[in-house]
Amino acid sequence: MPTRFCLIIALLLAAWPQSSQAAPAPPTNVQAAPVPYVARATITWAASPTSGVFYRVYRSQTIGSNGTILVDDLNALTYTDAAVVYNTTYYYHLAAVFAGVESTLSSVVIVKPVLPIPINVKAADTKQGREIKITWDR
Repeated sequence: MPTRFCLIIALLLAAWPQSSQAAPAPPTNVQAAPVPYVARATITWAASPTSGVFYRVYRSQTIGSNGTILVDDLNALTYTDAAVVYNTTYYYHLAAVFAGVESTLSSVVIVKPVLPIPINVKAADTKQGREIKITWDR
């Protein structure tokens, strides 16, 4: 009887879900840049050497904080953040996720989208008293 009991315990333990999944390697070469002429930031990175991962993008407005998750389960090597505001600094981290296990965070990248400077600024007298017409191009 004790042998049968040990066999049942061994079979149950073998069938128990394993939680010792190794963490995947984080993405590398993370870069961020503002998108010209629009309030957006693009984050790019090199793939994790761990195959089959998805990516998680974090954004913060405070250095040293992981911030909040912007996107989860991303299956791409680029992300464009369309919810940024001009003249605000953003800090981004990325993580690779495999089977529910998250890698360590990538190095932080910083981006500050700025309002583009107008070009071809011209001022013209309207010949209507004290009015001047100003025009420019984006």
